Amino acid sequence: MNRKATLIIALLLLAPFAAIGASIRPASAVETLKVGVIGPYNLAQWHKEMGGMEGGALLAMMDGLGKINIGGTEYQVELVFADEHAYPMDEAKAYDSAMSLCLEGCKFIIGGFRTEVTWKIIEAIRDYNEATGSKVIFLINGASTDALISETVGKDYSRYKWLFRINPINSTMLGKTVFGYLTGYLIPKKLLPMWGTPVKVGCLVEDLAWTVGIGYFVMNILPTLFPAGTVES
Repeated sequence: MNRKATLIIALLLLAPFAAIGASIRPASAVETLKVGVIGPYNLAQWHKEMGGMEGGALLAMMDGLGKINIGGTEYQVELVFADEHAYPMDEAKAYDSAMSLCLEGCKFIIGGFRTEVTWKIIEAIRDYNEATGSKVIFLINGASTDALISETVGKDYSRYKWLFRINPINSTMLGKTVFGYLTGYLIPKKLLPMWGTPVKVGCLVEDLAWTVGIGYFVMNILPTLFPAGTVES
């Protein structure tokens, strides 16, 4: 079910979670470190992501590399791919995919694009870790919804201390970036001088969990940041 490839994982990515040496050093034996990569097979982004990883694997093999050093032991990194079943969405299958990566022996799992299925990935890894005493690490890479971290690590760190988000910043910060542009530049310096008051704004977003906060801010908060009657939603 899964496609596998070998790839050098950037030391910067794994450094916070393992004692990786500053350089690759010879070792008497090479072990395998499995890294799970889970994402939306039916979206274009996934095929580009997977292609980049496999291309990196080919370059690594051509260079005669493909290994990293962790605590004096050389590891060959093996990528194990799995579908998160985001489109069409199937939360049960998302759970099963994440669990299959754990059972495959992956020590790190990277991915999670759609919020709704990322919750199930978190649940599967949590259940596996608690049932086996393992410490599989999940690095969210794609899903930005605040609650994925604030409702897990933020409320029960000891239970979710293996969970991190590495990309992107959360929805609140994504929203602040957009809103800073709207309130600091576009509306006061462009739209108001060109068209006068009121500036009417609307919000066209996906009907998904990660857009809820953005839609609320545009329609309810943004108008209150300007004098009455200046901006209407």
